[in-house]
Amino acid sequence: ARSRLDWDNQAYPAGDRSPSFNVADVAPFPDVVFDFAHSGNTADLGVDSPGEVLTFTNTASIGGGGAMINYFHDPDPNSDSQRIGSVISFSDTLQDVRFSIADIDSNVVAEDFADQVTIVGLLPGGGTVAPIFEAVSSGATYGFSGTSVNAHVGFDDGTDDSPRSAVNVYFDQDIVGIQIDYDDLGPNTWDSSRAVLLSDVLYCPPSAVPVTLSFFTS
Repeated sequence: ARSRLDWDNQAYPAGDRSPSFNVADVAPFPDVVFDFAHSGNTADLGVDSPGEVLTFTNTASIGGGGAMINYFHDPDPNSDSQRIGSVISFSDTLQDVRFSIADIDSNVVAEDFADQVTIVGLLPGGGTVAPIFEAVSSGATYGFSGTSVNAHVGFDDGTDDSPRSAVNVYFDQDIVGIQIDYDDLGPNTWDSSRAVLLSDVLYCPPSAVPVTLSFFTS
């Protein structure tokens, strides 16, 4: 991956649910636009969420420990669903897309939550592809199940700024977008506020615009 959507250089407007970000590249590679769209129980997102934060600096993750995007959720226990959906669409097909999610943890003693993050890549011809997950540190606060990263239910394992709660995410196929669903593994009566964070998104840019050569004869 040689290019990135870098949150240290992009100002995410706090609370915006459908922002777009243009990442300029070096010629002859084209710029790439990242469009965000959110769905699900967005009414219970914090006023400034999603928003840029510098809370996590020691995750040792792909993003490099800089600014991350905070998905702070304070769910209503009477809501039918606590899922927050986030689709990031690319203006072109990208290769070797990778990023990290931090603060995947649980606290079922005092605050009653257990994070679940489900991630798929969106294929150019339609359909989805599963990512490759990599734990950043030993003693992770979560486990893997298919395309989901699940905090350990039944443990008081809230770690905040720790590599244990961060996961690296890779795609080995070309994709045109990412879908990230953030949910709670507990019942809807669990109403504690909770959060996960999205790092920079690294990628290889699309191929340079082809050049057509014309030959002239006299």
